[in-house]
Amino acid sequence: MRVRKFRVHVRLKDNSLVKPVIETNCRSQAQRIVEAQYPGCRVGVIEEL
Repeated sequence: MRVRKFRVHVRLKDNSLVKPVIETNCRSQAQRIVEAQYPGCRVGVIEEL
C-alpha cells in the first residue's frame, strides 16, 4: 500500500487551529491518529498532499 500525506485542519479546545501533516495510507486512519494526538479536538478539512 502506498503511503500518502494528509494535512488535517484541527480546531483545538481553545479555538486555535493547527494543521499537522500525517503520513498514512487512508483518510480515516489520518483522522483517528489526529483524534488520538489531540483529545477533545474537532477535525475539519482533510486534504491530500
